[in-house]
Amino acid sequence: MIENKHIEGSPFSVEVRRGLRKTLSHSTTEARGVGLISAKCFLDKPNVFTIFPKDGEGDLFLIEKEDISVDIAGNKKPKVDIFDNQDGTFDVEWTPLYPDTYKINVLIKGKQIEHSPFSVTISNSSKSTVRNSKLSSAGSSKITGFGLDASKIEIGQLAAFTIIPLNEDGSPLDISKEKIFVKITGPGNPNASIYFNDDIEKTYDVEWEPKEEGSYHIEVKIDGQSIAGSPFDINLVPKTQEKKKLIHPQEASKQNVLHNLNLILVQTESPHLIRQHKLRA
Repeated sequence: MIENKHIEGSPFSVEVRRGLRKTLSHSTTEARGVGLISAKCFLDKPNVFTIFPKDGEGDLFLIEKEDISVDIAGNKKPKVDIFDNQDGTFDVEWTPLYPDTYKINVLIKGKQIEHSPFSVTISNSSKSTVRNSKLSSAGSSKITGFGLDASKIEIGQLAAFTIIPLNEDGSPLDISKEKIFVKITGPGNPNASIYFNDDIEKTYDVEWEPKEEGSYHIEVKIDGQSIAGSPFDINLVPKTQEKKKLIHPQEASKQNVLHNLNLILVQTESPHLIRQHKLRA
């Protein structure tokens, strides 16, 4: 009403019907992943599984991380971390330090979900080569780029190389920047800048600038493990003169270059390797 007068169409009729309110269903909520499979878990390494909170119709039901508790009973209670994936699901990472059969209790708001507790057996043989796809495999990962080649590095200019994290099967490994370690020691102790490339391979660019001649020692690790070939040792010396090449007199005459006999020397292009750098915020 405006000034005690009904506006056009007022009063309005609204029909209210009793509906069903969706609630969390512990019987449809799931936990699955290699971290719940004995044959795919291993000792002294993080094992991961995912919790899918659902309602009675089997749709994802939004809850808070604080609603979840994971209790693991076994030889020396293992470390447990819960991560909110921001999509309605939660990853659980647990690290068994001793062989045993562990009972994994997954509770939401104090109540066990379907199939909980889960039983997972960890033995000494669990130190197998079977690895969780979320963990790094430094031995399979690769490094490319001129930034590790002394013949292509210029003193006083940026050098760069790319780290390609890979799983043991050669597939791209999506790993956080915090698990990439690069340390460069040498004259002036140059710093290394690491940039993530949001591409299919999930690679990282590393840039560094040697400002003096001398020997440089470069360590590259993924998740605490040295990448293949690391550490790299590079000895840099000033490039005193540019390379020469032989060209035919006919070619030389076209360039108005003096020549003698059948062959002459002319200056080649600079050996500098031109690299375009991305603008970064």
